[in-house]
Amino acid sequence: MDNTINLAVCNVCGMIQANRIFVLNEGTAAVQKSEQPILDLLLSEFSISKYKKDILENYNTILFSGKFSTYTLSERYCAITYFTLKDLKQLVYLKEYCRFLGASITRVNRLIKIINRHYSKSGIFDLEDLQPYYNEVDINVDEVKEMVQNLPYTLTRGLASAIFYECSDLTQKETCKLFGISLPALKRNLKKVR
Repeated sequence: MDNTINLAVCNVCGMIQANRIFVLNEGTAAVQKSEQPILDLLLSEFSISKYKKDILENYNTILFSGKFSTYTLSERYCAITYFTLKDLKQLVYLKEYCRFLGASITRVNRLIKIINRHYSKSGIFDLEDLQPYYNEVDINVDEVKEMVQNLPYTLTRGLASAIFYECSDLTQKETCKLFGISLPALKRNLKKVR
Protein backbone atom coordinates (compact mmCIF):
# COMPACT_ATOMS: atom_id res chain seq x y z
CA MET A 1 0.00 0.00 0.00
CA ASP A 2 1.40 3.35 -1.07
CA ASN A 3 0.16 5.88 1.48
CA THR A 4 1.03 8.89 -0.68
CA ILE A 5 -1.60 7.95 -3.27
CA ASN A 6 -3.66 5.69 -0.98
CA LEU A 7 -3.73 2.79 -3.49
CA ALA A 8 -2.46 -0.79 -3.58
CA VAL A 9 0.92 -0.99 -5.36
CA CYS A 10 2.89 -4.06 -6.50
CA ASN A 11 5.98 -4.65 -4.38
CA VAL A 12 8.01 -5.92 -7.35
CA CYS A 13 7.29 -3.48 -10.18
CA GLY A 14 5.69 -0.54 -8.36
CA MET A 15 2.60 -0.42 -10.62
CA ILE A 16 -0.86 0.25 -9.22
CA GLN A 17 -2.81 -2.99 -8.75
CA ALA A 18 -6.02 -2.11 -10.58
CA ASN A 19 -7.75 -5.33 -9.57
CA ARG A 20 -7.71 -4.18 -5.94
CA ILE A 21 -9.39 -0.82 -6.51
CA PHE A 22 -12.97 -0.65 -5.34
CA VAL A 23 -15.40 2.16 -6.10
CA LEU A 24 -18.05 3.12 -3.61
CA ASN A 25 -20.95 4.81 -5.36
CA GLU A 26 -22.65 7.73 -3.71
CA GLY A 27 -26.27 8.32 -4.62
CA THR A 28 -25.70 11.95 -5.63
CA ALA A 29 -23.15 11.41 -8.40
CA ALA A 30 -24.17 10.37 -11.91
CA VAL A 31 -22.43 7.07 -12.52
CA GLN A 32 -22.04 5.29 -15.84
CA LYS A 33 -22.40 1.58 -15.18
CA SER A 34 -20.35 -0.90 -17.15
CA GLU A 35 -21.13 -4.52 -17.85
CA GLN A 36 -17.41 -5.43 -17.95
CA PRO A 37 -15.50 -3.07 -15.64
CA ILE A 38 -12.32 -5.18 -15.70
CA LEU A 39 -12.27 -5.25 -19.51
CA ASP A 40 -12.95 -1.50 -19.63
CA LEU A 41 -10.01 -0.88 -17.28
CA LEU A 42 -7.71 -3.00 -19.43
CA LEU A 43 -8.78 -1.41 -22.72
CA SER A 44 -8.58 2.16 -21.45
CA GLU A 45 -5.18 1.61 -19.82
CA PHE A 46 -3.62 0.43 -23.08
CA SER A 47 -5.71 2.72 -25.37
CA ILE A 48 -7.33 -0.13 -27.30
CA SER A 49 -10.98 0.69 -26.58
CA LYS A 50 -11.83 0.78 -30.29
CA TYR A 51 -11.51 -3.03 -30.40
CA LYS A 52 -14.03 -3.62 -27.58
CA LYS A 53 -16.81 -4.82 -29.92
CA ASP A 54 -14.56 -7.45 -31.54
CA ILE A 55 -13.23 -8.58 -28.18
CA LEU A 56 -16.74 -8.96 -26.75
CA GLU A 57 -17.91 -10.92 -29.81
CA ASN A 58 -15.05 -13.39 -29.38
CA TYR A 59 -15.61 -13.48 -25.62
CA ASN A 60 -19.31 -14.32 -26.03
CA THR A 61 -18.50 -17.06 -28.54
CA ILE A 62 -15.95 -18.72 -26.26
CA LEU A 63 -18.12 -18.19 -23.15
CA PHE A 64 -20.98 -20.11 -24.76
CA SER A 65 -18.65 -23.00 -25.62
CA GLY A 66 -17.76 -23.62 -21.95
CA LYS A 67 -13.98 -23.25 -22.35
CA PHE A 68 -13.71 -20.64 -19.56
CA SER A 69 -15.04 -22.70 -16.67
CA THR A 70 -11.93 -22.77 -14.45
CA TYR A 71 -10.40 -19.38 -15.32
CA THR A 72 -10.79 -16.06 -13.52
CA LEU A 73 -12.32 -13.05 -15.23
CA SER A 74 -8.93 -11.32 -15.45
CA GLU A 75 -7.36 -14.35 -17.16
CA ARG A 76 -10.28 -14.58 -19.58
CA TYR A 77 -10.05 -10.94 -20.58
CA CYS A 78 -6.26 -11.05 -21.01
CA ALA A 79 -6.48 -14.14 -23.22
CA ILE A 80 -9.39 -12.98 -25.37
CA THR A 81 -7.84 -9.51 -25.79
CA TYR A 82 -4.57 -11.11 -26.89
CA PHE A 83 -6.35 -13.47 -29.30
CA THR A 84 -8.52 -10.75 -30.84
CA LEU A 85 -5.73 -8.21 -31.29
CA LYS A 86 -3.43 -10.87 -32.73
CA ASP A 87 -6.19 -11.83 -35.17
CA LEU A 88 -6.60 -8.15 -36.16
CA LYS A 89 -2.82 -7.92 -36.67
CA GLN A 90 -2.29 -5.34 -33.93
CA LEU A 91 0.58 -5.04 -31.47
CA VAL A 92 -0.01 -7.15 -28.37
CA TYR A 93 1.64 -6.83 -24.94
CA LEU A 94 0.43 -9.94 -23.11
CA LYS A 95 2.81 -9.67 -20.14
CA GLU A 96 1.76 -6.07 -19.57
CA TYR A 97 -1.93 -7.01 -19.74
CA CYS A 98 -1.40 -9.83 -17.22
CA ARG A 99 0.69 -7.66 -14.92
CA PHE A 100 -1.91 -4.88 -15.01
CA LEU A 101 -4.84 -7.19 -14.14
CA GLY A 102 -2.86 -9.42 -11.76
CA ALA A 103 -3.37 -12.55 -13.86
CA SER A 104 -1.03 -15.53 -14.10
CA ILE A 105 0.85 -15.47 -17.42
CA THR A 106 1.11 -19.28 -17.40
CA ARG A 107 -2.64 -19.77 -17.03
CA VAL A 108 -3.35 -17.10 -19.66
CA ASN A 109 -1.00 -18.80 -22.14
CA ARG A 110 -2.76 -22.11 -21.49
CA LEU A 111 -6.12 -20.45 -22.12
CA ILE A 112 -4.84 -18.87 -25.34
CA LYS A 113 -3.91 -22.34 -26.61
CA ILE A 114 -7.42 -23.57 -25.80
CA ILE A 115 -8.96 -20.62 -27.65
CA ASN A 116 -6.72 -21.21 -30.68
CA ARG A 117 -7.73 -24.87 -30.77
CA HIS A 118 -11.41 -23.94 -30.56
CA TYR A 119 -11.24 -21.50 -33.44
CA SER A 120 -9.07 -23.72 -35.62
CA LYS A 121 -11.58 -26.57 -35.20
CA SER A 122 -14.74 -24.55 -35.79
CA GLY A 123 -13.33 -22.15 -38.40
CA ILE A 124 -13.98 -18.42 -38.55
CA PHE A 125 -16.11 -17.15 -41.45
CA ASP A 126 -16.53 -13.78 -43.18
CA LEU A 127 -19.34 -12.71 -45.49
CA GLU A 128 -17.03 -13.44 -48.43
CA ASP A 129 -16.55 -17.02 -47.21
CA LEU A 130 -20.29 -17.60 -47.57
CA GLN A 131 -20.29 -16.91 -51.35
CA PRO A 132 -19.84 -20.57 -52.42
CA TYR A 133 -22.78 -21.57 -50.21
CA TYR A 134 -25.06 -18.98 -51.87
CA ASN A 135 -24.59 -20.82 -55.18
CA GLU A 136 -25.52 -24.18 -53.64
CA VAL A 137 -28.75 -23.05 -51.97
CA ASP A 138 -31.72 -20.93 -53.03
CA ILE A 139 -31.55 -18.31 -50.26
CA ASN A 140 -32.26 -14.62 -49.65
CA VAL A 141 -28.74 -13.16 -49.49
CA ASP A 142 -29.86 -9.87 -47.92
CA GLU A 143 -31.58 -11.72 -45.07
CA VAL A 144 -28.41 -13.73 -44.39
CA LYS A 145 -26.24 -10.59 -44.40
CA GLU A 146 -28.64 -8.86 -41.99
CA MET A 147 -28.58 -11.82 -39.57
CA VAL A 148 -24.76 -11.94 -39.72
CA GLN A 149 -24.50 -8.20 -39.00
CA ASN A 150 -26.84 -8.48 -35.98
CA LEU A 151 -25.07 -11.52 -34.57
CA PRO A 152 -23.34 -10.83 -31.19
CA TYR A 153 -20.89 -13.71 -31.79
CA THR A 154 -17.96 -14.33 -34.09
CA LEU A 155 -19.27 -16.06 -37.22
CA THR A 156 -18.17 -19.70 -37.16
CA ARG A 157 -19.05 -22.65 -39.37
CA GLY A 158 -21.76 -23.75 -36.93
CA LEU A 159 -23.34 -20.29 -36.73
CA ALA A 160 -23.26 -19.95 -40.52
CA SER A 161 -25.04 -23.28 -40.87
CA ALA A 162 -27.71 -22.20 -38.37
CA ILE A 163 -28.28 -18.94 -40.26
CA PHE A 164 -28.58 -20.81 -43.57
CA TYR A 165 -31.02 -23.27 -41.98
CA GLU A 166 -33.18 -20.39 -40.72
CA CYS A 167 -33.13 -18.49 -44.04
CA SER A 168 -33.65 -21.40 -46.46
CA ASP A 169 -35.87 -24.43 -47.05
CA LEU A 170 -33.09 -26.91 -46.26
CA THR A 171 -33.68 -29.71 -43.79
CA GLN A 172 -31.37 -30.13 -40.82
CA LYS A 173 -29.71 -33.14 -42.44
CA GLU A 174 -29.07 -31.24 -45.70
CA THR A 175 -27.66 -28.26 -43.78
CA CYS A 176 -25.32 -30.51 -41.79
CA LYS A 177 -24.09 -32.16 -44.99
CA LEU A 178 -23.57 -28.81 -46.75
CA PHE A 179 -21.47 -27.32 -43.92
CA GLY A 180 -19.85 -30.53 -42.67
CA ILE A 181 -21.05 -30.31 -39.07
CA SER A 182 -22.96 -32.68 -36.80
CA LEU A 183 -26.66 -32.42 -36.00
CA PRO A 184 -26.06 -31.62 -32.28
CA ALA A 185 -23.70 -28.79 -33.32
CA LEU A 186 -26.39 -27.38 -35.62
CA LYS A 187 -28.99 -27.54 -32.83
CA ARG A 188 -26.63 -25.81 -30.37
CA ASN A 189 -26.02 -23.00 -32.84
CA LEU A 190 -29.71 -22.66 -33.64
CA LYS A 191 -30.23 -21.70 -29.99
CA LYS A 192 -27.75 -18.85 -30.45
CA VAL A 193 -29.36 -17.59 -33.65
CA ARG A 194 -32.99 -17.75 -32.51
